[in-house]
Amino acid sequence: MKKVIILIPCYNEEKTIKSVLINIKNLKSKNYEYYSLVIDDCSTDNSFKISSKYANYVYKLKNKVNLAKVVSFGLKKVIEKNPDIIVHIDADMQYDSKDIPKLLNLLAKKKSGLVIGVRKKNIGLVKKIGNFIFTTLTSLIIKKKLKDSQSGFRALNIELAKKIHITSKYTYTQEQIIRTNWLGYSIYEVPIKFKKRKHGKSRLISNIFVYGFNAFYDIIKLIIHSK
Repeated sequence: MKKVIILIPCYNEEKTIKSVLINIKNLKSKNYEYYSLVIDDCSTDNSFKISSKYANYVYKLKNKVNLAKVVSFGLKKVIEKNPDIIVHIDADMQYDSKDIPKLLNLLAKKKSGLVIGVRKKNIGLVKKIGNFIFTTLTSLIIKKKLKDSQSGFRALNIELAKKIHITSKYTYTQEQIIRTNWLGYSIYEVPIKFKKRKHGKSRLISNIFVYGFNAFYDIIKLIIHSK
């Protein structure tokens, strides 16, 4: 059986993190063993306490950072445990853990590369506009038309994960796609369910406009430094 570690960045998600972790525990497969790994970005609620009880692995950062650095640190910890496959998912229950096999099935079929879950519904207007802009920009950079470059629900083999080093300060989603392409691997997309957020607003990305500006800056810097 292949070992799959599901990486979950978390900040103040005490109302949802338990359900996310239980849903992962309930996944059954003849081909995969599932493990959850939570990176807590200095939560001030009970997220870390809950994660410690239900996750297979939990790490709490000493200082609050941002999403890209949380994920970068998380990937290092995941790679240390040498799984066969890494899955990214959020802690807010907007992505459905039951769709994980859908990503894994496509990854198994294609043998390697990056598989991204494409959202179709329940994306707010501002995020939808931002996603369109960044997806268009990313598509132009890699010369392949994408549908959802911002999705945080994705899967990749450990072989590829070891070759990608996230350097961005704010966004990892576009950089991971761009570096995958530059390394000669393919990017695949598969439709997934995306639910409305029931509790509060995104806590890992507190200001969508500031995030958008900094994410754009990160992409431009990535391209300049690659030349």
